[in-house]
Amino acid sequence: MNHAVYNIETESFEGYSRPDSFVPAPSLVLVPLPPDWDESTAADAVLVDGTLILDASEKLARVKARRIAKIKREAALLISATDWRVTRANEQAALLIVGAETVEEVLRAREAIRRASNRAESEVSGLASVAAVQAYTWGVTVADEVEEAPPF
Repeated sequence: MNHAVYNIETESFEGYSRPDSFVPAPSLVLVPLPPDWDESTAADAVLVDGTLILDASEKLARVKARRIAKIKREAALLISATDWRVTRANEQAALLIVGAETVEEVLRAREAIRRASNRAESEVSGLASVAAVQAYTWGVTVADEVEEAPPF
């Protein structure tokens, strides 16, 4: 009897295999086919508590959650990658170096990343298909930038 090969990383049906011929891989699992299995809706397959079910809305919700979590991780990495710039700006300000990047400029860049991440999470939440979520890309735009504070 064939079983489904399911990719737990991409949450997608990958094909069929027999238990005696399945070659394990880090993100692949072998699961029994459900009684209501219909290959024409295999794209809606989702693994829930070790059981493969066909549920398009559950699949979309899981793919959205995974993409949003990835956006959060990417934003955190982008922000942490600017830590050295904050240190440099502080040190250069202490040395009264003219024309150097200021702490305020770095903090505005970091806030733009946060705003872009928030915008991206909201946009992903509004997408209506798994394909659209999987194809979604994000980045900091001009609209995400923080305006310079007016002088007092």
